[in-house]
Amino acid sequence: MLSLTNLLLFSLAVAVLSVIQPWVWPWGYSPTVIYIKTFAPAAIWALVLVISLIIHGVRGVWILVGAPLALAVPILSILVDYPNDACTWPWRDVSRCEAQIYEQVAALHSAGLRIFVS
Repeated sequence: MLSLTNLLLFSLAVAVLSVIQPWVWPWGYSPTVIYIKTFAPAAIWALVLVISLIIHGVRGVWILVGAPLALAVPILSILVDYPNDACTWPWRDVSRCEAQIYEQVAALHSAGLRIFVS
């Protein structure tokens, strides 16, 4: 049986991974990969919240303890990155998107980081 303690610990683990995963795993340049890495942990956390509310009722509200961590990266991504991103669907402009990627790679290269783009 899914106890509230197990669900709470799992939701906190997902919330912490949601916050640290941008620094642990490289983002990549594909907009699809960025969307998945940004919103998948929050979706998993939301699923755990719904499951805990269904199984435990009002006691499942304790899962909301992880909300600030689980939702920080998606909310910041929406507020900061996406309005200015040429690669974002449905406003995707391929030529601007490629130029934006090459500018980012050039900036990293000039900072001393070697990036190999295939």
